[in-house]
Amino acid sequence: MDVIAEWLSAARISGTVFSRSELSEPWGLEYPAAPRIAFHVISRGRAFLRLPRKKRTLPLAQGDIVLLGSGQGHELLSSPNGESESLLEYLARHPLSRDRTIRFGGGGSQTVMICGAYSLDAANAGTLLSLLPTVVHLPGELTASSPVQPTLSLLLHEMTAAEQAGDH
Repeated sequence: MDVIAEWLSAARISGTVFSRSELSEPWGLEYPAAPRIAFHVISRGRAFLRLPRKKRTLPLAQGDIVLLGSGQGHELLSSPNGESESLLEYLARHPLSRDRTIRFGGGGSQTVMICGAYSLDAANAGTLLSLLPTVVHLPGELTASSPVQPTLSLLLHEMTAAEQAGDH
């Protein structure tokens, strides 16, 4: 474990970015490549993960967690063959509100996600990112009774508390 701690220290994890996304079908968001470790939690609904140069999409269901440790760009979509819009372009037009919620889509069935990323120092991130798997998918039925669940519950509670504080 000391080696992992040294790598994490060398990568200079500089902070986290969290948001809540309320997405209504049809929707699709493109997340850019960056020196980071990103994650998405599907708290309600479903989504599809598409990576560059991959011919298939990975279906994600309510309760699923996906961790992207490669720093490469990816898309989250409401359908496997859907179109996506750049998240950065969308946020340039619609900055995150105080409650850190992204509201996007066409008005259909809703998916709610919690998304986050741990930013790494670009000069040192390459080694760490090269050692991590491209995608780790934790299906909801596995996370429900795992040690991940208390952390996930705390994260969802914090996001809900922040949203309610924004209402007052």
